[in-house]
Amino acid sequence: MGRLDDVVRILERELRLVDEEFVARVVYMRTRDPFKALVATIISQNTTEASTAKALRRLSELCEVSPEALARVPVEAIAEAIRPAGLQEAKARAIRGVAELVMREYGGDFSRALEGTVEEVRERLMRVSGIGYKTVDVVLMNLGRPVLAVDTHIARVARRLGLAPASGGYLAVQRALQAELEREDPLKAHLLLIKFGRTICRARRPRCGECPLRGECKYYASQLAKAD
Repeated sequence: MGRLDDVVRILERELRLVDEEFVARVVYMRTRDPFKALVATIISQNTTEASTAKALRRLSELCEVSPEALARVPVEAIAEAIRPAGLQEAKARAIRGVAELVMREYGGDFSRALEGTVEEVRERLMRVSGIGYKTVDVVLMNLGRPVLAVDTHIARVARRLGLAPASGGYLAVQRALQAELEREDPLKAHLLLIKFGRTICRARRPRCGECPLRGECKYYASQLAKAD
């Protein structure tokens, strides 16, 4: 059993996951539409789940959230619809860009763009500015692919726990975590680590005294050493 498996089991006992805390997941569970999950993930970048939900609702009122419809809508209209989520111009260009790519290369069938290995899917979709590793991996993870998407919360938690190297980018953290996840579901690990990072292992003023993982945490041990 990997070290991350142990972490996931502990967090599963301590934390309660609420669907509404993860908009992209809710969208996929309700619609089984990976393109809508992709759009929700793009909108969710650097904003709250509440703002993501509001922006996605406004976009749905503007047009159908599909490659065909979004490829016809002006970028400015998309940006105005998703304004509540912030960074709307860049996100609108990404949404319009991926819609155009799917229409141009896959006849509007997004499932064809998701065929092949994780690396092949990344290579296709990351040609669109504004779509990075995490955005693609969230969609693949929701489809049950064996990949653990890493966001800023997960990277912080992984480094504090000593599960990932202190330096290195997205792929370095992801490789380290996946090597320590042998039995548990990557999606479950992803959701629990995000909630843990949002509520306990926060960027500022982490709640170390309440942390169920403090006995195994390198960051906590370093803070105790400083106090001495």
